[in-house]
Amino acid sequence: MSTEKVKQYKEDKKNRKQILKKQKIQKIVARVLIAIVCLALAGWIFWSGYSYLTKDRKGTDAENVHTAPLDDYLETLQQTTPTP
Repeated sequence: MSTEKVKQYKEDKKNRKQILKKQKIQKIVARVLIAIVCLALAGWIFWSGYSYLTKDRKGTDAENVHTAPLDDYLETLQQTTPTP
């Protein structure tokens, strides 16, 4: 049993640089993926909040104002007012 452990230790020692390099790359990839997921989540939360806050304001533009009652009122004023 101890000879197997010694062989494993020697093998690990021989490949230590490659193992450390692989672990370093895995850590970097994991951090990048976590950052991407966090940014996507933050973007989704921001977009959801923005769309929720702006949905109540739709239809308040000047283009969407219903002016028929005002037009009717102005027309009645013009009919009742004598022209000089």
